[in-house]
Amino acid sequence: MTTFSRREFLAGCLSLCAAPAFAAAAAPRLVSAAKLGARDGAVLWSADGLTSFALPARGHAPLRLAGGRVLVMGRRPGPFATILDPRDPASSSSFVPAPGNRFAGHAALSPDGASLFTSEFDATSFRAAIVLRDPMTGAAHALWQPGGVEPHELVFAKGGARLVAALGGLIQDGGVAGPVFNPGGIDSTVLEIDPLSGKILARHKFGAASLSLPPNYEQYREQVESILAPLPNPRIARSVR
Repeated sequence: MTTFSRREFLAGCLSLCAAPAFAAAAAPRLVSAAKLGARDGAVLWSADGLTSFALPARGHAPLRLAGGRVLVMGRRPGPFATILDPRDPASSSSFVPAPGNRFAGHAALSPDGASLFTSEFDATSFRAAIVLRDPMTGAAHALWQPGGVEPHELVFAKGGARLVAALGGLIQDGGVAGPVFNPGGIDSTVLEIDPLSGKILARHKFGAASLSLPPNYEQYREQVESILAPLPNPRIARSVR
């Protein structure tokens, strides 16, 4: 019997709430990374019941692709990303980060489904990278270095005209609870990027950078909301779409 934690199940439920139904009756309504006993993997829930499949390592942030396929990113510092068809788990395929990089655990698909973007960082310098990829195979087409370290979330805004990237600015060993090597030099930034050229259109820096929400957040509210206004709910934008 497959088991997974309450936290993992609730995270999957967020994906369900944010996702439209798949066309096929037996296609999954929920996809979530999960710990399957001693294995890393993912689970899918459909009208046919609960199905599990293995991943090379711990997964993170499922993303719906065209044709009912799903991308599961490797958790930071991720050495893999896996594309699977939930109706045929055996047909899954994995791809790796750009040479010398690790995945930062997140990806974004353009509104037309033609372009996939992954957030990555150099395994030695922690330098941020945004990589444009083929959404069918994961093959890399372009690599952009926007400046900064520790990229994280990627979302589209302004009808797909902007790729918004969050750079946490924390240099860590990759573990969520791991040490921070630059506690006095954290540089949290939100970038607006032209998804066609990789050009930085705007760079928004925040004051109390060591906090997720600074004490003077109200000062930045209009700025942030103007970037993410087209999103129905920016807080769950990373869920399966």
